[in-house]
Order: sequence, then structure tokens, then C-alpha cells
Amino acid sequence: MSVKTLPLAEPRVLGYLHHAYVLSIAGNCPNFEDWYYSSYVQIYDDYLSGGLNFYEHDFTRFRQPLLDHHSMCMDAFMKGRYDVVEFAKHCLDTDYYFYTFVDERYIPGKGAFKAKVTFPHEIMIFGYDDSAKQFHAIGFSDKFQYEKFTVGFEHFAQGFNNLKMTASYMNNIHLLKPAYDAEYPFRLKQVASLLEDYCLSRNTSEQYSMVREPYRSAFGMACYDYLIEYFEQLLKGKVQLKINSLHILWEHKKCMIDRVAYMQRKHGLLRDFDLGPLKEVERLAYKTRDEIIVFSLSNDPKCFQNVIKYLGQLKVKETAALGLLLDRISSLVPA
Repeated sequence: MSVKTLPLAEPRVLGYLHHAYVLSIAGNCPNFEDWYYSSYVQIYDDYLSGGLNFYEHDFTRFRQPLLDHHSMCMDAFMKGRYDVVEFAKHCLDTDYYFYTFVDERYIPGKGAFKAKVTFPHEIMIFGYDDSAKQFHAIGFSDKFQYEKFTVGFEHFAQGFNNLKMTASYMNNIHLLKPAYDAEYPFRLKQVASLLEDYCLSRNTSEQYSMVREPYRSAFGMACYDYLIEYFEQLLKGKVQLKINSLHILWEHKKCMIDRVAYMQRKHGLLRDFDLGPLKEVERLAYKTRDEIIVFSLSNDPKCFQNVIKYLGQLKVKETAALGLLLDRISSLVPA
């Protein structure tokens, strides 16, 4: 009997699993911080959907230099009647993390399993134990904590084989491995460009129209207006609450602070830059996010009114704070 476990780094973004999974793997690479702080700058919002997210030029999120990535169609795999348990174990034996979708109705410990309702969702397997007949996986618990858990071979196979795909992106099995030898230097010019896009609300995806249709979304500072409108619609009962966006908003502000600290520590840049205004923005974003937690306990719609007020304040404070940061970073980029 054999046991296999692949290493997991602590992800710096948890608002969505597709970020957490990629960062848990890529975070093992020596050049991870150079890539991460060069890339996680811009955000976008799908109009009035409450779907705030970090922008990445490739929608699959896997075509990036720190990952060795292969994928296959899940429906073709199922039609071949292959044994997904044995296949996943073979992938892990060759050091590939196994990332796919399952119906969590069949996964013990998940909310859908307890409620006996269908819920297609992501899962990433990073190990297995043959003697216990279990996979080691990671994801959100029923209490929304990102944590490791075990799932029996049989339960995983049931969740995989009974998945009813509700979107095309679910029709994939992704095999991911850290590209340990990949070289990726910190790209100051890219940071300056993305930060300028953010401050000016430019649609960054238009730069990649040769590989995919540009997003029809709000970008950068303009996201505040759409988030405010979304929560106004939420107060009127016209849309459903989504909890991810305000967490992503806070993670974005935290990333801004961490990037400057990284530039100071690793590259000796911006050493005299005052982080005070950015930290004030981050604290207010955290306070805004916490209103959703308060609402979950109180069901008081006043929480949404507070969110709207705080978002307006955040837009003003961040405009000033990032204006100073953009001026300093731009001055460091060769003409």
C-alpha cells in the first residue's frame, strides 16, 4: 500500500477557489513572489452581478509561467469509462495535482452532502492513502474555511461520475505541477501599467484581444460604482447576496500593501514611501467585508446601507492613496 502527498503553499488570495488552488501550487516556486506581485494588481466586476475578481489575462488561470498544466475534457473521460480513482492516483504519483469538479452532494463534510442537494463545485486533490482508501483534498468547509480534508475513493468517484455540468468551464480535468525551474523577474513596468489601468478604470482585457474577446466588465476604480449599485439593488430585494466580492476587495487592498513592502524588502524600492494611507484603505475594506458577517448573524439590512457608505469612502481614500503610489512607481520606470 502506498501514500503520496504533494506540498501546499499558503495561498494569499482565498476569495475564490480558483485563486487559492493555483497559488497553493505556484507558491512552491522560488520566483513566486516576483510573479505574484507583478500580476495581482487589476480587478474587474461583471456588471451588477456582484462578481468582483482579480483580473488575469487568461480566463482558465492556468496559462502562466509558474505552472506546468495539462487538461482534458471530462465528458470524453467519462465516455471512455475510465477509473477516475486510479487515474488520479497515477497523476499524483507523477507529481501532478488533480483539479476538477464534483457534485458535493456525494462529498461527506460538505454542506450539500448534509442538505442532500446537488451542488457542482471545484475540488483539488494533493495526495492519497491507499490503506485508508482516501484522497487528501483541500477546499472550503461548510463554515467557509479553506482547509484540508479527506474524501474516500468511493465518495470521490460518486461525486465525479454524477456531476451535472452547468457551465462549460466545469468540463475539465486539470493536471497542475509547479514549474520549479521557471524564471520570472519582478516586472516593475508591468506593475506601473496595471496600476495605471486600475486608477483610470481602463479595460485591461482589451490588450489581449488577440487571444480572447475582451471582457464586458467594469475595471479598476469603476468597480466601486457597480458594487454600490449592486448593494442598492440588494436592499430592494432585486438581486441575491454574493459573499465573495467584499472579501476579494479586502484581499486586493492587502495585496497593495504587501506589494510595496515586498518592493522595499526584496528590491530596495520605495523605502521612504508612507504606507499609512494604504493601510487606512485596507482597514476600511476589512470593516466593509465584516458587515456581511454581521448580516449573516443579524439579518439586518442596515448592514448593506453601511456597505454602501463605506464603499463611497473607500473610493475617495483609495483614489488619493494610489495616486501617490502610481506617481512614485512610474518615476522608477525607465522612459
